[in-house]
Amino acid sequence: FSSNGNAQQTSNGPFMASYDADGFTLDGSGSNPNDNNVSYVAWCWKFAGGTTATNNVGNVQTTTQANTKAGQSIVQWTGTGTNSRTIGTGLTKKAEFVIIKSIAESASWIVWHHQAKQGALPNDYGVLVLNSSQAYGEGSGALTYWDVSEWTDTVFSVGGANGVNGSSDTMLAYAFHSVEGFSKFGCFNGNADNDGTFVYTGFKPTMLWIKNTQSASPWCVYDTARPTYNPSYLVGWDETTAQNTSSYPIDILSNGFKLRTSNATINSAHTWVFGAWGNPSFKYNNTF
Repeated sequence: FSSNGNAQQTSNGPFMASYDADGFTLDGSGSNPNDNNVSYVAWCWKFAGGTTATNNVGNVQTTTQANTKAGQSIVQWTGTGTNSRTIGTGLTKKAEFVIIKSIAESASWIVWHHQAKQGALPNDYGVLVLNSSQAYGEGSGALTYWDVSEWTDTVFSVGGANGVNGSSDTMLAYAFHSVEGFSKFGCFNGNADNDGTFVYTGFKPTMLWIKNTQSASPWCVYDTARPTYNPSYLVGWDETTAQNTSSYPIDILSNGFKLRTSNATINSAHTWVFGAWGNPSFKYNNTF
């Protein structure tokens, strides 16, 4: 499946030949993503190298690939279609950023971010959708997606909505929390100015996602692979197949990032959430 659509998992297409200990091998047929003379970028996270564990910490059994040092886990379970299901992550800190997709049916990618919140109720958290530019949404049905009162360092909690816990569906989640010097999940206020907001992360981001929570706006993705200097330009939208563009510049700095445009696509006077990852610092050496 792909982040810009809601299709279920499929084996169609000769895309990946193998996942390897030190990377991956593309199929040699010339089919996307291996077209001749076309530039590509790959964003890769190290989880558990294919080693899975059965997790019974929550009230639904899960299968996890958790990298506790990096604060990230892949989680799989069979949906129940009922509220207040606690999902074990294999992590040691509360998840701050969760992406969920049903493998078995056509359903959107549902996103939870710990700082995407507008309502007055303490547990009234709504959703962002990875394959959509829609604004953050919450309301009376929010608890059919999440029940934040049940989240702990080892579980997150989902409701009975098809997008997060469809009955008998195979569900997949990517769960993350911030790790000092490596990853950060936060928010900032845009200022609609070419001298844009500076956002502190505590490390140099090598990959960055930015999303407006108050107005329809794309998921803006930046990295340091294209280009390798400032200003850095938008390299993709998660909900489209658009190519990278030289518009919407930002500076990627040693301790964060700074917006360099007044364009509303990434810098309107709204609340924005972000996810940032960097190279592991000397503090962690090769322990990741």
